[in-house]
Amino acid sequence: MADGAPAISWTPRFLASLLFLALIGTAMTNVLWFSELKQAPLVALSSWTMLTPAFGVTFGWLLLGDGLTGRQAGGVALVLAALPIILLPSRSRPSGGDRQLLPAALVESKTTNHG
Repeated sequence: MADGAPAISWTPRFLASLLFLALIGTAMTNVLWFSELKQAPLVALSSWTMLTPAFGVTFGWLLLGDGLTGRQAGGVALVLAALPIILLPSRSRPSGGDRQLLPAALVESKTTNHG
């Protein structure tokens, strides 16, 4: 365990990384998430969060030279295989489409609240 605050070296590379994480990794992703949340069912959107570890492992392997184990590659493949299963419309889904993907309380409030 270290005592005190860690020493930060405010190099141009550190500042660029910090700016990228703040603007792209946090601000932009939150704006995109909440703007898309207005249009798409939550189930469809939340399934995309499964890609977070897949992106982390893949970018670590491609950009940083991290090792990629067979289990990690298999996990990424499973996530990529699962997304279409979750996101594609089901043939057995009753008419009403995506409304079935919304929580029941939200569907009820949309059908009973007309103003």
